Amino acid sequence: MEASDANVRVPVALVEGEPLVRKGMEMALMSTGWYEVAVRAGRGEELLRALADGVPVQLAVVDGSRPERNDCAEVKRVRERWPQLRLLVMAEERNAEGVRRCLGHGAHGVLGKDCSVRDFLIAMDTLRRGESYRDEFTARVIGLNSGNEPPAQRP
Repeated sequence: MEASDANVRVPVALVEGEPLVRKGMEMALMSTGWYEVAVRAGRGEELLRALADGVPVQLAVVDGSRPERNDCAEVKRVRERWPQLRLLVMAEERNAEGVRRCLGHGAHGVLGKDCSVRDFLIAMDTLRRGESYRDEFTARVIGLNSGNEPPAQRP
């Protein structure tokens, strides 16, 4: 961002079934000064409605913890209609197959819910810069180096 954009914040959607977890993510994002939460949702359908209604969102954090639903299919539906939207999937339990499936459907990163706040902010900052996030686990699964940098704090 340029200096003239110093007060512009990136609109984010938080899709998380647990209200306390969603609030924690919001507080972490707000602490950086880079983000504003434009959509707070408990389910993917709420995100799809908000996007269809024209709510401007550049980044979305999607709950990937519901094995009874194919959350990666929701990622695919969002990416098909809004290809510019950058998506981070937060998974309760990650495994190689699930990570590959989410990335294959268009997620820009997959992070475990057991991650630190620092790792969550690094992931969000990576997506904000237009890059894909790859932590150590994901990098091993797909055979790459992670190459992520710590998030920059807003002056």
